[in-house]
Amino acid sequence: MYSYDKFGAFSMLGVSKLSVTGHNLRQNILTSRNYCDMIILPDKLMIVGVSMQPSEKSKKLSAAEKKKRGVIKAKSDFFREARYGLTQTEHRIVYFAILTGQQNGTPFEPVTVSVQEFKEVCALSGNSTYSNLKNITKNLIERSVEVVYKDEKGKHLLQSSWVTDFTYHEKEGTITITPNKKLQMFFNNKVKPFSTTEFYYLVKFTCQYSERLYELLKSLDFKSIVDFSIAELREKLAVKNKYPNYADFLKRVLSPAIEDINKFTDLDIDFREQRGDYNKVTTVVFSLKKKTVPLLYDREKSGEFRKHTINDEPIEGQTSFWESFDFLKEGDIGVLIDKNGAADNDTHREDNTATYSP
Repeated sequence: MYSYDKFGAFSMLGVSKLSVTGHNLRQNILTSRNYCDMIILPDKLMIVGVSMQPSEKSKKLSAAEKKKRGVIKAKSDFFREARYGLTQTEHRIVYFAILTGQQNGTPFEPVTVSVQEFKEVCALSGNSTYSNLKNITKNLIERSVEVVYKDEKGKHLLQSSWVTDFTYHEKEGTITITPNKKLQMFFNNKVKPFSTTEFYYLVKFTCQYSERLYELLKSLDFKSIVDFSIAELREKLAVKNKYPNYADFLKRVLSPAIEDINKFTDLDIDFREQRGDYNKVTTVVFSLKKKTVPLLYDREKSGEFRKHTINDEPIEGQTSFWESFDFLKEGDIGVLIDKNGAADNDTHREDNTATYSP
């Protein structure tokens, strides 16, 4: 709960301009770094889409921000054919090392980074430093990936670990990660066709199977329809014997992964089921549609996924937020203001309500 002096809410948010024109109440958030859309309702102020506009001093990205905006590139065949199962945290660590090498121009060379930056970029919270991290990386060394590939000598099956070793430097507070060079040939973006995935997807995804399903479908996004048998899908997502009942597989794996992909990535996907004997689901048919969106990290920074509601509860002796608008005439209402500061007159209705459609 918040309370405000006269225009206190606006000074808190960095408002430098407030204008009233007829029935339209305009809020222009015009600081050098912030703007947002607002809806004024009878009992609350809803802030929608806060955007951080970089100041001159902040235009240079930090090392952590650079990685959060990073894009991992891999051969499409790898995304399509690889079989592996990683937890979300393990996946972040693996791709952190691969991405760092790609960004530094030293792919699959040992990467040394401070534990603090590592924790920030990989969204490791709480006690995920040294104590928990050592257990996570120990388990990760034992995680394997299988991939079938072809070259001039024929067809091959590679079974490999993702990471060769982790070395902790406790005095310096750093960690050195050595990716397995055996996998370097699959992350060579000079060999086409290759596919991409954003590192920040792994930070925002809520389901551990979302990244693997996204990679699989992304490698096939030149098609509008793709299908997989349930057995094949289980194998590619490393869910062989887990959730043997299809209803559980749908609830725990497919549905949350599809929701993540549609919300956070550059793909829109839908699916339908094909049934065989005894009405058993045998095949999942995906429909794919590419969409043009900014990098996920930039979308989050612009406030796309953030909605805040501020309720007005004044402290004794202070002017409440709504009392600050006692200069308005009856019938004047707040309307949604676009990011250019222009009022959306379509939201003004005779019943004195304001509506918003995202």
